[in-house]
Amino acid sequence: MTETILAIISFAIIAIYLIAYVITRGLPTSISETYYYTESKLLFPVVVALCAALAWVPLIRVTPENIQFLAFLICGSIVFVAASPAFKEELVGKVHTGAAATLGLAALAWIIVASGIPYATILGVIIGVVFRRNFVFWLEAGILIDIYTNLFVLLHICSSISA
Repeated sequence: MTETILAIISFAIIAIYLIAYVITRGLPTSISETYYYTESKLLFPVVVALCAALAWVPLIRVTPENIQFLAFLICGSIVFVAASPAFKEELVGKVHTGAAATLGLAALAWIIVASGIPYATILGVIIGVVFRRNFVFWLEAGILIDIYTNLFVLLHICSSISA
């Protein structure tokens, strides 16, 4: 039950952050781009790191032991993205880009193992291609939706089994 609450809080934080950003600033080209257009430069890294910290235990708990490294890579990469938010700077950008790429690949692999088909990710890609705008944002949004959806389903299954 505690893991479910942590996952819900994690999801709520990132969802509220992104919805508030889109309402006030419009659709970003990527989630990381929000760093450059918020008044407080701490907001993006704190939100992202907090979401990773809250989701870490639930994600590890529902992930089979043989692929827990994927859950670790997801959360660990998010921490590196949060620690290097200024991706337009040369050195920081390399860390951020490497962490974001690792995060995307690990998340996609985890989603495929967890559910088979990353439906929201595919939908995000389709939206990005059809509208030819904000492709990375739609891809990231799809991955986020798939991760949290699968996390909630797996937490529900785990709690049903242990009850």
